Amino acid sequence: MIVYLGIYMLLAASMFLSHSRKDHTVLVSIWILFLIVFVGTRLETGCDFGAYVHRYNFFNVSATIRQIITNIEPGFQLITYLVKSNGFSYVWFNVLCAIGFFLLVRIFISYHPSPILLLTIMFPILIVQLSMSGIRQALAVGFFMLAVISFVKGSRVLVGIYILVGATFHQSIIVFLPLALMVGRSISTVKIGAGLLIVGPISAFLLLERLTIYSDRYIEQIYGTQESAGALLRLGLMLITFLFFEFNKAEVKNLFPNFYPVIRLFSLITFALIPVALISTVALHRFSFYILPVQLFTLALLPYVLSDTKKTLNKYQLSVIGLYGMYILVWFTFSRHANVCYSPYNSYLF
Repeated sequence: MIVYLGIYMLLAASMFLSHSRKDHTVLVSIWILFLIVFVGTRLETGCDFGAYVHRYNFFNVSATIRQIITNIEPGFQLITYLVKSNGFSYVWFNVLCAIGFFLLVRIFISYHPSPILLLTIMFPILIVQLSMSGIRQALAVGFFMLAVISFVKGSRVLVGIYILVGATFHQSIIVFLPLALMVGRSISTVKIGAGLLIVGPISAFLLLERLTIYSDRYIEQIYGTQESAGALLRLGLMLITFLFFEFNKAEVKNLFPNFYPVIRLFSLITFALIPVALISTVALHRFSFYILPVQLFTLALLPYVLSDTKKTLNKYQLSVIGLYGMYILVWFTFSRHANVCYSPYNSYLF
């Protein structure tokens, strides 16, 4: 825990060392390089580390490009093929995936008024829990971040393209394809429902047998009962964030008019996730990763909405940092997975 908490505290401290946008840019670039090394060179760290090593070692490099691109999640298969067919070991595959993920993160956080604050609160969940374990979904979430930015910019086509590209790494992202229809429209529950009715069948067709797998795994639980208590904690944090947003909608719309529609949309989606928690916390765990970028973006915006002076801005930013600092402490204290999978941190470098 000390390693992760230490990195988190250093990230937070660096935010207060930057006094201009240029300082932010330089420090963010340094942190992105560090995180690429930290995540990319890890050894036997992360719950799915062994599974990914196994997949890599048994990947069939004699497969043709046509076989690879027509397979399930061909983007991930293609990266594996390119690295392994050139004789590189697994660590280089891991580094390449880390580079891809953090470059996408870098683009996303650059649109925030405080990129380092956003990167800091991304660290406990999106960086440690996701990118250090679920590599495929991490890359899908990375492309989803680009889809969110394209939503803000009003590009319906790019939203759809980025979601489809993300699906070549993890097909679960396809359920968010209806977002493309929401671009440039006022957000309401009725319109979200209409989008689901129109694009939902397309998403279902693209998922095909994955729907059966997800149903068996998360609803019927034929592989055994699975629970994710951490998912409930993350849902609670998301609900708190969007409750603050709902009570301050007018101020958010006034200060950040470009981001207001996408925040409003994801606020409604988050409240709609409550019934999912009653069905399967594991399903909630998987799909909440796609909500987290917007939730964390919103949480890091709220200090600007709630404060009227530099002093109060710093106070609210410290509160946000403290919230996710507490998350790290609670997670490592009560989660068996946290201690088994992530502690101690090991690297190929030492």
